[in-house]
Amino acid sequence: MPLKIQVTSYKNFAIVLVFLLFSKHLTFAQDLKSIKNKAFRASDSTASKISDSSKTKVDTLPQLSISKDGLKSLVKYKAQDSIVYDAVTKQFYLYNKGTIDFDDLNLKADYINYNVDSNLLKANPIRARLPDDTTDLPTFKQGDQTFTFDSLNYNFKSQKAFVETAKTQYGEGFVISEQVKRNNDKSIMGYKNVYTTCDADTPHFGIYCNKIKVIPDVVGISGPAHFVIEDIPTPIYLPFGIFPLRKDQSAGFILPQYGFRQNQGFALTGGGYYIPINEYVDFTLKGDIYTMGGWGIGASSNYNKRYNYSGGVNFSYNRVVSETEISAIGIRTNTFTLGWNHRVDPKKLRNATFTANVNIGSSNDNRFKVYQDVNNNLNNRLTSTITYGKSWNNGKYNLTAVLGHEQNNNTRLFLLTLPNITFSAPNITPFARKVLVGKPKWYEKIILNYRADARNNLSFYDTAFSINNIKGTNFRNGIQQDLTTSYNTTILKYFNFGTSASYNEYWLPERSFRYYNFQEGRLDTIIDRNFFTTRGFGFNANISTQVFGTLLFKKGKIKGLRHRMTPNLSYNYTPAFGNSFYNNYYDTYIDAKYNKARYSYWNGNIFGGPGDRANGSIGFSLGNTLEAKVRNSKDTATGFKKIRFFDNFNFNTGYNLVADSFNLAPLNWSASTTIGDLNLNAGAEWDFYGFDYENGYRSKTYAIQKENKLAKFKRFSIRGGKNFASKNVKDKKKTDDKVYVFNMPYTLGLTGDFDITRNYDRTRKIDTLAFGASGTITSTLQISTHWSTDLSTRLNYNQKKFSLETSTINVSRDLHCWIMTFSVTPYGYYRGYNFSLRPKAQILKDLNIPKRGTFVDNF
Repeated sequence: MPLKIQVTSYKNFAIVLVFLLFSKHLTFAQDLKSIKNKAFRASDSTASKISDSSKTKVDTLPQLSISKDGLKSLVKYKAQDSIVYDAVTKQFYLYNKGTIDFDDLNLKADYINYNVDSNLLKANPIRARLPDDTTDLPTFKQGDQTFTFDSLNYNFKSQKAFVETAKTQYGEGFVISEQVKRNNDKSIMGYKNVYTTCDADTPHFGIYCNKIKVIPDVVGISGPAHFVIEDIPTPIYLPFGIFPLRKDQSAGFILPQYGFRQNQGFALTGGGYYIPINEYVDFTLKGDIYTMGGWGIGASSNYNKRYNYSGGVNFSYNRVVSETEISAIGIRTNTFTLGWNHRVDPKKLRNATFTANVNIGSSNDNRFKVYQDVNNNLNNRLTSTITYGKSWNNGKYNLTAVLGHEQNNNTRLFLLTLPNITFSAPNITPFARKVLVGKPKWYEKIILNYRADARNNLSFYDTAFSINNIKGTNFRNGIQQDLTTSYNTTILKYFNFGTSASYNEYWLPERSFRYYNFQEGRLDTIIDRNFFTTRGFGFNANISTQVFGTLLFKKGKIKGLRHRMTPNLSYNYTPAFGNSFYNNYYDTYIDAKYNKARYSYWNGNIFGGPGDRANGSIGFSLGNTLEAKVRNSKDTATGFKKIRFFDNFNFNTGYNLVADSFNLAPLNWSASTTIGDLNLNAGAEWDFYGFDYENGYRSKTYAIQKENKLAKFKRFSIRGGKNFASKNVKDKKKTDDKVYVFNMPYTLGLTGDFDITRNYDRTRKIDTLAFGASGTITSTLQISTHWSTDLSTRLNYNQKKFSLETSTINVSRDLHCWIMTFSVTPYGYYRGYNFSLRPKAQILKDLNIPKRGTFVDNF
């Protein structure tokens, strides 16, 4: 489009004509493309661009110079519709998607007016914006600061601005102001403002204040403010407001949450203060207080040094004062927790690792905490591990050291690992050539594996623990070394043969001897502390192959069946280390009637010792898979598809050649299959020996001799699970002229198990069958765009009764900028509910509105 020049009088027309004839550096493009790429310098009286060539004289004209008070950078401009320059008033007009770029400033608006003399720029939309209009609002961007507006006045030289209806984003939040004055230091003074994290044109909620000052990337400060939801003022008023806008960490208060528990009273929990010590470390201090007198304090610190290490430490101490249901007498309990996690970057430690995950607490701490997730209440074990690992020679040698702790909050038993050290050298081929030429010799296939475990443990009950009572004899320690050699090859072309031998050696600090003290009438133990060694060894061999059977069909949908059998025959031998030659076991009196029992000298040691009885077992197993090839017209490549009926269908049993009784092992069966996405696993067991019903014990006589049965059924179990999910297709039902659409995305998971066990009824002296079953249902349903729900429940069937073990229902509502959730567990010991209404934005997480009732409150 040709550039337009307004002419207000003949005198002005003459001035413009002279200007055009003699100013060779001011040109006007006749098309929109050249206009968009044009740049101008608004520093002289003509707002023309002065190029380097102007420094030389042209004809008889004097040299043009740049004004000392001119702008230091080019002003670039373009517009989609037209650009108009008024030479008389020295103003530029940009219409429809106009853009101005000056230094780090970028301005976009449908109408822009720039005055060259005053350096004043005005911008606003061409027309009023309707509520549902999707047209982009004018935007102003300078550096990291961006805002939209309805009207803008900006001075290029002073870099000050006056804006009407400005909306500025700071991180997750927005500041919307009716009027704004922007200073040259980019600070903002706002009038009639609202701070919100809702990105809707009309915010659903906000903190309203009359005056506000914003220092970008630092802080926003306001006068008296009040909280408004859906244009309805709430009774929440603040004498002033401080909104942190820093991109880096900054110190500040953490607002507490209000709550109530029937047996502890009203409470303020989680309030405290956060301190960023430096760029690597921070510190948080929180506290709880209850009206019944209970209180708690907690401290935590996180640290992170990139490419080096990261982790955190936390500690909490609670004084729990709760009122009993029977009387008003308060129960006072002290609890604590200590946690530490640490990880060293693998790049920092060459071929080594170091991790720590420490979680220690008093045994009764979990009883007084109520979690939204019921499984957290059911967890009565705390564990800690500190692990260091090192490897050499590309993993040929490995060392691992572990410090740890484990505590059972039910039994109050503590087990400390101080430490456990493991060294291993796997897959050593001592006879293999460094450079293999041709096929390897048989001896080159021999593989050695070495492993050494050193353990040092301490166990105690916290009720009787005292560090002054700990002695060296309280520790259980020892070293076990294992050396295994193996060899595998193929014989007779179709059979895989493997053999291995193992040697185990134990280094132990003590051995024990138990005897009956006839004088005191009790069983005493003598502990002999010294350095002792004992050893064990064993041998095994196995041979296996695969047999395939195929059945083809000329007609029908099934082209053929394929059955694969994998028989395996093995032999395992371990001597009886209870013989007197090995000096591991002894016989001793255990009561005044001179009854004897057999004990090991190594009872109570950390590794125990070699076994008493010999084992010379022959094992047999048979694995099966069955699959079919079915004709499939959809498969254009092969025309067939495979269907597997059984992933496995296995049997196994064994016979101990050296046992004095019960030589034949039970027959075990297992099977698994997948039908679509339905997974099924089943198993069963039969015993080849009979049962003495009169005396109530297993008979040494075979079942076929005693009960005329090849084997007696012992147990059967089957487990399965299937998941259902909605398709991304709308199911439409048409009735008359109306179309009903059902489109609620959902998932449904079903898992269940069923068990049958044969038990002996000692009262009636007969066998009985016990049935047990359980099932779990999990589901999610997206009721609408904003409503969703999920359910988790577990049913049990035992002793001919159904019971609902636990059930949890969660409902959530997306309120655009808020999330409302409601969770209820109506049954079980941990029954309760939890309601929460919170903003999505993390910066306003302290505005959480919770309500909770639990089993502690007699919900």
